[in-house]
Amino acid sequence: MLDAERFLKEHEPFQLLPPQEIKRIVHHLLVRFYPEGEIIFGPGSGPLTHLHIVRKGTVILTEGEKLIDFLHEGDCFGFISLMTGDRPSFTARAYEDALLFLLPDRIFHQLRHTYPQWDSYFTRKILKRFDTKYRQESSWDKLLEVKVKDLGIRPVPILEPNTSLKEAVREMLLSGQRCALTKIQDEWGILTERDVMKAVEEETDIRTPVEKLATVPIIGVEEDTPLLEALTVMTKHGLSKLVVFKEGIPTGVIEERDILYHQVENSPLVFKEIERAESPEELHFIFLRITERVINMATEGVDPEKVGLYISQLNDRIMRRSFLLTLRRIGEEPPSAFSLVVLGSEGRQEQTLKTDQDNALLYRVEAVLHTDISQYYALLGEEYIKTLIKVGFPPCQGDVMISHPDWRGSYQEWEKRIRQMASRPEPQNALRFSVLLDMRHVMGDAELTASLRDLIFRVAKDNYPLLRSMAQESLRFKPPITFFKNLVVESTGEHRGELDIKKGGIFPVVQGVRVLSLLHDVREQNTYSRIRQLEDRGALSRELATDLLEAYRFMNSLRLRSQALKLREGKRADNYINPSSLSKWERNHLKDAFRIVEKFQEILEGRFP
Repeated sequence: MLDAERFLKEHEPFQLLPPQEIKRIVHHLLVRFYPEGEIIFGPGSGPLTHLHIVRKGTVILTEGEKLIDFLHEGDCFGFISLMTGDRPSFTARAYEDALLFLLPDRIFHQLRHTYPQWDSYFTRKILKRFDTKYRQESSWDKLLEVKVKDLGIRPVPILEPNTSLKEAVREMLLSGQRCALTKIQDEWGILTERDVMKAVEEETDIRTPVEKLATVPIIGVEEDTPLLEALTVMTKHGLSKLVVFKEGIPTGVIEERDILYHQVENSPLVFKEIERAESPEELHFIFLRITERVINMATEGVDPEKVGLYISQLNDRIMRRSFLLTLRRIGEEPPSAFSLVVLGSEGRQEQTLKTDQDNALLYRVEAVLHTDISQYYALLGEEYIKTLIKVGFPPCQGDVMISHPDWRGSYQEWEKRIRQMASRPEPQNALRFSVLLDMRHVMGDAELTASLRDLIFRVAKDNYPLLRSMAQESLRFKPPITFFKNLVVESTGEHRGELDIKKGGIFPVVQGVRVLSLLHDVREQNTYSRIRQLEDRGALSRELATDLLEAYRFMNSLRLRSQALKLREGKRADNYINPSSLSKWERNHLKDAFRIVEKFQEILEGRFP
């Protein structure tokens, strides 16, 4: 049992004990193996008779469906039952094959009486466990503290009851809201986007007054109502919108997505969990919870621009923590300044539920004794990608990852690559240059990233062959719509009846906006922000910029919703959508979006013939 003695000496609380005591403990240890998925104990067990210590593998503690803790080598559990004499309130299960040491309760209690530091250690652990549980459960209390008015009520148009459907739609579009209110006799009514879509489906006369289409009476709450109570009302009546009143007068509406986004914006607990994660397995569990939250956001219609920003904020933290865990596993700090960057949709902060890896690494070459810098970063790249895969990020099919030598290198190597791409702008180089334009710093020396991005803009300036080659990439795929405005879908194969909305709609916008950003020195990475900047600089007319933003947002919203629904059905998320699953209004809106993409491509073709 020499291994056991050495192991205990390296972990708390055994480090608090004298060496001779650890030798005695070892003679009383039992060894048990639990295969992956096996229950170690649960609420149905009697009071425990041993302290459990993880020697190898991972154990999870759950209470119902709620995760209590992830336990790894050196972690102890079961001590609450030992100290209280009660049966355990949670279930312990082997998350992967686990080897445990079991210390008899008799020895455990002897140590408590003999060594105050041992007893204090477990007392603190219990207090911390209860504090964590309290903080998790108090999230509902916070919803009671928040009032509806704190959410940012959406003001909506208030219409006369004889307002025509056509005029009502116009007012809703001008206000940017998805509903309008009207007072019919002494009752307030609401006309929603769904009512409008139903009217379109039924080919209702556009002169029909809203009083014949609105829902009366409406269900609402006063603006001082606690958010939890408002959420209860919405759930009880199956509402996606709730009208807010102030002393009986409507001031606007709140939507399910407003409440959801409020909780997303006010959930620092997730960030703290990421920072405290001690293994890729813990990060994987957090990753799954984040994915479920994003699925909810997508199905509730949260703005895809906000969804992308939210995903990137969390992914950045997960990637930084994964990097630190990788460094810890390697056991050696980086020998020089470095910068870890993300590319593609992650770089643009436009991630969806079809997540893979797109990253790169650059570093300085410095004279360091006994260290092969390139070899070190090659090892780091391989190990980091393995960590990300364990966390839940699938590998990039195009190998755009720091485990591949093409996507890591010294600053001098990157400088040489970028100049070569710019001087030889064949399609592959133009596409690689485009991907690098989206690079965004995640960890390390931000100055390295900023300097390399500055170089990208310098070598692209007045480089017409490069810009033209990049523009040709945005023209390579045409929107899937015919001259007669019919949507074109796949006729055979896995995606029969579907269309690739990324290839035919989203990518041409992303790539075209990249080209114009280089041409006009727009340094933003996000496509939405780039379009706004291009409008401000006069590179896009106000009308075209507005149309592009609306089309891009709508296409991303459809893709995100489709991915969410596929994941809920147990399918793989992809970039295909099924037009037959859309409403008539959505299909028409999609056709309009594709026509805007066509117009944008015509403009690009005119600028780069």
